[in-house]
Formats: sequence, structure tokens, C-alpha cells
Amino acid sequence: MARWLAILLVLSLLVSMLPQGVLAAPLDAKDDCKRSYEVTRTDTLKKIARRFGVSVATIVAENDMKKPYTIYIGQRLCIPKRTKKGLSNLPSKNTNTYAVFFVASRAGNDIIIYTYNYPKTTVLVKGENAGDSKWKLVDIGKINIATQGNRKAIRFKLPSELRVKKLMICLKDKSSGNLQCVYQRFSSK
Repeated sequence: MARWLAILLVLSLLVSMLPQGVLAAPLDAKDDCKRSYEVTRTDTLKKIARRFGVSVATIVAENDMKKPYTIYIGQRLCIPKRTKKGLSNLPSKNTNTYAVFFVASRAGNDIIIYTYNYPKTTVLVKGENAGDSKWKLVDIGKINIATQGNRKAIRFKLPSELRVKKLMICLKDKSSGNLQCVYQRFSSK
């Protein structure tokens, strides 16, 4: 019985670390966009361009993207009907990077964040009591991806007003202004 309980506990911990309900803003497709696409975890600019039969340079230009042409899970890209004339293709170094995402878990009054595929930038860590209209995003800390890298556990103390079961954890890319959020329900431990 205790063995099954331990297995169940480990599985629930692993599930809680998976990205859930990722949201991206404000780099969404323009209002006048006729055809848009929502970025998923395994996407690269090259894969998206190939899927729609346009060049990567066209997607970059249509969405006013700046180097390093970072795409975010949940981001809506405007896809033009055809490749714009005069745009050359971009180096594959900038187009083969997978969409960025992060996962968040909780350990007591701490939040642990793992970033994946983020460019060498600084991201601000923010949080909100999910579903509580009284709260706005609260600053938790920042991560300098250039010095700390991706795929490493980065631990932050939660402000006392965020020590609840349901949280919205967000990372805001300082260079692009993109805000990516994960809604997370944590156990009461």
C-alpha cells in the first residue's frame, strides 16, 4: 500500500511540473491578419514556414520580429498567403530554435522555475493569485538566462500574498516584452 502511495506521489509531482495552460502576450497576430497560427511546443520558425509554404523571412517580417526571432508557446503568428518578394531566407541558426517555454513547481513557500530554449536575455518572474480579481501581477524576481542558462532549477521565495493553492506564474522577456504565463494548481504542502 505504501509503495503505491509513493508511486502515486511521484507521478503527481511529475504531472505538476508539465507546462499547463501556457499563455503568451503581447506578441500576438495583428487584428487584420487573415491567417494566423498558434505556436506549439515542437515548433520552429522553419517548420511553421514549411507548413504554410512561405519563407521564414516573410513570417519574421509580417510579425515585426527582432533577432534572435524567439517564438513562444501559445503565441499567435500572422501567416501571409505567400512569400513577400525581395525577402531573402534567414540563417538556420535563427530559425531552427524551438519555441521557448517554462515549467513551474512549488516547494513549500518557494517556486521553482525551469526555462527551456530562452535566448540569452533577462526575464522577470511575476505571479498572481489565479482567479482572484483583487490581485495584479506581483514581482517575484528575475532570471538572467545569459549567465544562468536554461534547464536549471531556479528557486524564488514567494511573497506572502501569493502563498495560495492556485497561482499564475509569468515570465516577461525584458528584450521583447513578451509575457508568457502558466496557470498552476499546487498541492497544499
